Amino acid sequence: MDSNEATTMNHSAGRKFCKRMASSFWMKPFRNAHLQHADDTHLPALPKMAASLYCIVNDYGEGLFPPVFTKETLYASESHYIRDQVERVESSIRSPFCVLEGRPYMNRQKIADMVKFFGIVDGLGLPPRAKFLEVGGGTGWLSELLCVKGYDVVTTTLAAEDVEVARLRCDSLRAKKLDTTMTALSAPMEHIHDFVQAELPFDVAFCHGALHHAYSWQETIQSLKKCLRPGGVLLLTDEPAWHHTFLCYRSAKIEGRHEVGFFKKTLVDFLKSESFQIVQTGRRWSLSLPLWIVARLAP
Repeated sequence: MDSNEATTMNHSAGRKFCKRMASSFWMKPFRNAHLQHADDTHLPALPKMAASLYCIVNDYGEGLFPPVFTKETLYASESHYIRDQVERVESSIRSPFCVLEGRPYMNRQKIADMVKFFGIVDGLGLPPRAKFLEVGGGTGWLSELLCVKGYDVVTTTLAAEDVEVARLRCDSLRAKKLDTTMTALSAPMEHIHDFVQAELPFDVAFCHGALHHAYSWQETIQSLKKCLRPGGVLLLTDEPAWHHTFLCYRSAKIEGRHEVGFFKKTLVDFLKSESFQIVQTGRRWSLSLPLWIVARLAP
């Protein structure tokens, strides 16, 4: 028996075991945590972990875990998710100050993250009207604030519906008659350099809490590298740790999203291989232990 045959047999045995385990008495509390809140993606921490564990065991037994995405299906699912979320335009426009129903702690954390982000930006010593590029920007709330602060910003996201909301922010900024500009585009992260050719190069490129949704985070970083000037800065902020892949498997399945977490070493080593110098790394204390990384492209 060769190694491939042995691996196949082990997977087959493992799937049979998990299929039986998922319906067993031992998994009943985990199963109930999922079934009693079948459409709720925002459970408290312990029920969330229990429900995700059940889904992983059950879906592995059914041959559905780990999930497999094509680029096309991922783009479609992410666009559908974003479209559903921006139906409440007023809530999107008020971000980051909107109060999320039943989740005030997320609102407080979003504001705390905003303060931390601008603290990092202040530490970069950028000149007025430095050029920023955002990928995975959603409705562009962070880019709008950067523009108010005195920078020129291009924000990008996957869903055209999100871009429509972001352009309302652009209209608002024009009405203020500021000397800075904000532009909103629809573009995939992995090929962002193809969509912003006319704006190159940028002083700063950033992705705030969105890289873990990318089809390929490696391709995304490589594309962002092509957008930066020599010595430009890459900010990867609020990206969850490795266990997020498992912790959020259930919610990702319900919402049709791609959710992966990162090992710090893997992300840092890849950045170094792409000629980035690591300036700063850190984590925020929360369930997903998100990473914050500041990297500078070699001159």
